[in-house]
Amino acid sequence: RRECLTKNVLVTLLINDQYGDGVCCNWGNGSFSVHYDGSQISTGNDFSNLRTLCLPPSQDHAPFSLDLTLDHTPVHTWWILYDSSSKTELLRSLTNYQGYEPFSTIRQALCVPKNHCLTYLIGDNNVDDKGFNGLSEGGGYALSWEGQFIKPKTGDFEATDIVRFGDSCNIPDGKIIVQIVFYAGFMAPNVHWQLSSTENSQNSVLLQSGKYAVTFSGHYYETIVSADSCLTFRMHSGGDASYSIRYNETLTHHEHRGLKPLSIVRFGSCLQCLEGESLFQLLLNKKHETTRDADWFLTDENGTQLLNGGDYDDHLDIYYYEYCAPDICLNFFIYGQGDLLYELIWDGKLVNYDTPLSNKAVKFGKCNNCAIGESLFQLELNTGWQPSKLSWKVVSSNGAVLLKKDAGDYA
Repeated sequence: RRECLTKNVLVTLLINDQYGDGVCCNWGNGSFSVHYDGSQISTGNDFSNLRTLCLPPSQDHAPFSLDLTLDHTPVHTWWILYDSSSKTELLRSLTNYQGYEPFSTIRQALCVPKNHCLTYLIGDNNVDDKGFNGLSEGGGYALSWEGQFIKPKTGDFEATDIVRFGDSCNIPDGKIIVQIVFYAGFMAPNVHWQLSSTENSQNSVLLQSGKYAVTFSGHYYETIVSADSCLTFRMHSGGDASYSIRYNETLTHHEHRGLKPLSIVRFGSCLQCLEGESLFQLLLNKKHETTRDADWFLTDENGTQLLNGGDYDDHLDIYYYEYCAPDICLNFFIYGQGDLLYELIWDGKLVNYDTPLSNKAVKFGKCNNCAIGESLFQLELNTGWQPSKLSWKVVSSNGAVLLKKDAGDYA
């Protein structure tokens, strides 16, 4: 066959043999010959399932090929070929392989830059999170690059699998790669997540989601961080998303879609609290750049301030605080405009998610429970402009003063 190709435009030629012995051997000895611009580029007959060529021949590009066999539930499979050097997707699977028969074979190829770092990832969103359940179930995939296998055929992996290859994949000393594989389900527009880094008490956003307009779609993200960074991943999913986190190319966290509306994962080189302490975390999220009026306090049960903040007059969207607080009964107070959201996390668990307009104290930690026949009394005051003139007391039915503050007690 002859075909006129545009000059200086890279073309990928894929020769596919379903039987798996090239064009020779068990079914007769055939052969192929490829010519480009008057010169013979390649010839032969023995190439197993695939033979991939880059046209015109290039020292800067090499052929990549995928040999994929779907398992018994094809709609759960998806994959992406990502150029980590240019931060772009090069190739991705059809959405959910809807309509494909179980154990169908998919073979695709692409000529990719040799001097780039490439990342191939595959996901299987079945509820068992076991990839293709191994070759015994018939599913699996193999990858080739520059004519050599870089991933022999396998189907047994946990939720997602990632292969990095190419000439520029070295990570500098003192650095760690963080990889996030994210899958948005049928409520994709309601999903939001963020990866932030805390170094020297300063919090910075490294990666965050955009607007997921396409439902049932997989996405890949990566970043290089300092090895001494403390990382926090937060996801508001609406109950319909899943994610995998790899730290230093090792799967450290995975959660299947539909389990939680809010997920919080902290990992890396993080502050370790001492015995008798637990980690207090506070995330403030400004909805508008004009948000300024927000003050908050963390106190012990005697009212002694442990931590406070306020006056957010810069253009940051997110503020993050962490503090090793004593394992006692603690109170959190926040006041401000309604266009601010906050998350309060104690010892790795979400305590409260609200807006300052709720104007309520949050009590958490090791707090004494009331005895039988008693109920907890809580009072929250906004002292206004003249706190020194404020006084109050709590009196029982027999006239006994149970609790009080006199004028002058509030400076």
